[in-house]
Amino acid sequence: FPFSTPASAPTSFEGPFGKVLHQVKAVIDTPRFSKDYKCNKIFYVLCPLNLNDIPDIEQPNTMSITKKFNYKLVKSGNIILTATSDLKGYIVGQAIQLRTDIENKSGRDTGAVVASLLQKVAYKSKRWIYDLRTIAEVEGSGVKAWKHAEWKEQILVPALPQSILQGCSLIHIDYYIQVS
Repeated sequence: FPFSTPASAPTSFEGPFGKVLHQVKAVIDTPRFSKDYKCNKIFYVLCPLNLNDIPDIEQPNTMSITKKFNYKLVKSGNIILTATSDLKGYIVGQAIQLRTDIENKSGRDTGAVVASLLQKVAYKSKRWIYDLRTIAEVEGSGVKAWKHAEWKEQILVPALPQSILQGCSLIHIDYYIQVS
């Protein structure tokens, strides 16, 4: 019996608090007093996401933050961290080109610089439940007091579920790059 999935079927996904699965169930209805034969099989649906349909996806993404240091009432300076990625969206196997500028205007040395690719999955039930996990991580050396450093690194995007599960309003997947 041939069948097809509807075009609006969401991509399959399995997480710790919910999943999107597709299954085929077959039943042979036998005459009275005989046992019915049942069989079901789970299958996976991959609906490719066309990144060309997302506006400004090819633009760089930049974020900057300043951390001020105080010791009691004396200000001891600040650190300015600016992180830039070359695009706003990626496909499996593509490298995220990450550039980080750190300007240390304080009398303290920083610890190691860590860039992480994070997956945040939000599950909707009576309230939102969040699952945050680190997918990939790279580390660089710290910045000495009163110095400036530029750090270039890349993160290879592994095989991951896509961020938009079209047709599913209960599970939302987002990916972030965090530099600390």
